[in-house]
Formats: sequence, C-alpha cells, structure tokens
Amino acid sequence: MEIHGFSIVFYGHDVFPFGLWTDVTLVFTSLIWLRFYLNSQRSGSKMSMCFWGYVWLMHLPNSVYLFMEFRHILLQDGVADAREPMAVAVFGILSLMGLIMSVIQIYLTVTKVHILRNKQALSTVVLSFMATWGGVLGIHDLVSILGIVFPPLIIMVTIKVLTLEWIIVTLIIGTLISSLSLLTLKLLQVNRNPQDES
Repeated sequence: MEIHGFSIVFYGHDVFPFGLWTDVTLVFTSLIWLRFYLNSQRSGSKMSMCFWGYVWLMHLPNSVYLFMEFRHILLQDGVADAREPMAVAVFGILSLMGLIMSVIQIYLTVTKVHILRNKQALSTVVLSFMATWGGVLGIHDLVSILGIVFPPLIIMVTIKVLTLEWIIVTLIIGTLISSLSLLTLKLLQVNRNPQDES
C-alpha cells in the first residue's frame, strides 16, 4: 500500500477514498436497495417499488464489476502488472467475491420479486447479461450514480463501448454468471419451502 496525494493505492489500483473500497461497499449496498424494494413490495406501494427497483437495478452491475477485477491479473494495464503473489491473491479474492455476490443477488431477485417468480430461468439469464453489460460500462468509467441521475448517459457510453471485443467479453461473462445462477436456482429449489418466498 502506498499513499499518492489523497489516495491510498494498492499495486497501482486506488483503494481509498475511491477505488476498491468503494467497489466492495457498492456491492453490499445494492443488497440494501433490494431489501428496500422487497419492503415496498410487501407494503404494496407501487411508487416506492418503482423507485427502489430502479435504484437497485442500476446498482446490480457493481457485483459483476467487482468480479471483473481479475482483469488486473490477466492484463498488463498498469495494475499488478508484475503479478506479485499478494496482488494476485487480493484481486483473485475480490473477483471471487464479486462472482458469488452476483449469483446471490440474482437468486434473491428471481425468488423474491413477485413479477419475476413465474419466469425465474428467463429472468436469471436477462439479469445476468444486464448486470454484465453494466459491469462492462463500469470498466469504461460509467459510475452507478451518474447512470441513475442521468439515464441517457448509459446509452451514450453503450454506443462508445459497443465493439466486437466487448460484446464477446459480455457473452462469456454473462454466460458464466447466468449458468452459475441457474445452477444455484436449480439446487436451492429442491430444498426450498414455498412459504419462504412470501
């Protein structure tokens, strides 16, 4: 760890006040937004459901973005380029955390959100690829809060990023996340009590 100006840096990657600390925090706060949505669903407040559903959906890609930290191990991008064991371990753990949290969030969503329950498999695939594309946009510096406040920015960054390379990356990662999410859904459905879904 080094201090560069006002930032703490780990092998070339910002950690604090923005960077890895923010990335991890946003992954867990997106679960809070999902909880707010589910509370609104229970109360039957349509306006509140729309608001919290929108906020949660715009934060869903943060888990996939964290998963994509593995790119610093694979690429020569100025972060952990020497592949020191500590850097490989930290970025590997962060990536695994992002992958697990992506699967958990998608599972919770398709099993708890009423409008998605009847089409759980389709919802899982759609959410997986939406989250993956959001993670790709995050790599290209689209910040969640900016997308929430100014949605046309998502279209602008998508137009800029829409290349064969990033489409292939999205297909590979989206397929991985949707496959793991579908497997999780299948395995947990066997033991799930229908009363747990209420």
